[in-house]
This record gives sequence, C-alpha cells and structure tokens, in this order.
Amino acid sequence: MEENPDLLLTDPVTVNKGEAVRLTFRHAMHQLVVKLSSSVYNATQLAGAVVKLDRFMMRSTAVVDFQHGTAFAHSDYNTEYPARMGSNCSFIIAPQDLHDAGHPWINIEINGKSYTYPVPVSLPGNDASIPLRLGSGSIRTLNLSLDSNAVTLASTTVSEWEVK
Repeated sequence: MEENPDLLLTDPVTVNKGEAVRLTFRHAMHQLVVKLSSSVYNATQLAGAVVKLDRFMMRSTAVVDFQHGTAFAHSDYNTEYPARMGSNCSFIIAPQDLHDAGHPWINIEINGKSYTYPVPVSLPGNDASIPLRLGSGSIRTLNLSLDSNAVTLASTTVSEWEVK
C-alpha cells in the first residue's frame, strides 16, 4: 500500500535485433477524483474537508497480468486507502467493480459534520452491462454537492488517462 500507487503497462512487442523499439505506456490503475461544492460551506471550509473511501467497500490490492497488460482488484486484501484533504481530492485505486448499491462508499468530514455518499445503483457514463466499474486506465470524476443534511451526486464524468 503506497500513498499514490500507480503502474504503467505496455503491450509486449517483437522486434528484430537492431530495430528501434517504440513503447506506449498506459496507466493500469484507476484515478478517482472527488470534487466538493456546497451552498452551505465556503471555499475555506471545503478546503479543510477530509475525504475517505470506505475500507470495506474498496479493494486496495490489484492483481497484474503483465503479459496482457491488465490489472484488477484482488478481493483477499483490503487495507484502507489514505484519506485526502480538500475540495478536489484524487485517489489512485485498483480497478474494480463496486457492489452493494446503498452501501457507504465515500465519507466526508467537514466542520465537525460527517457525510456519507453511498454506492449508487449505476454510474453515468458506464457500459450498461457493467454499471459500477472503475476501469483500468480511466479517470472517474465525481462532483458531489453538500447541503446541510446530505451529499448528492451533481455530475460525473469518465475520461481516459493519458498514455506516455
């Protein structure tokens, strides 16, 4: 478990001796970005928010297949991801499918108050056959809105992580 675990993978290539080798690396992990907004809390208060991923919901260890350039969460190990602070937090996580809609997923502490955002039924932008996948090599941004009583999903986007 590292503070910012990341892994770059490339597909295997075959070249003849003396030929140039060109490799394109892509991210194997998933980047989960949590952005907070509120009509109740000001920018300074949002900057002091502590964001945590529920340790019982999020798998923290990935199995990597270097031959095929894939990674996916391994269910036998489950340690807590480090908490982040601020209104724009980024977590590098093992690619995985979320389960148990309604289960606590993201915990937010701000100004002495605690909020919990549960696993939704589906994440907009995902394939309907895998509605809750946090995929390898992609970035999921969750724009969460805090009011005095609840946290709601204002919007979400999925984008590809750049290749190197």
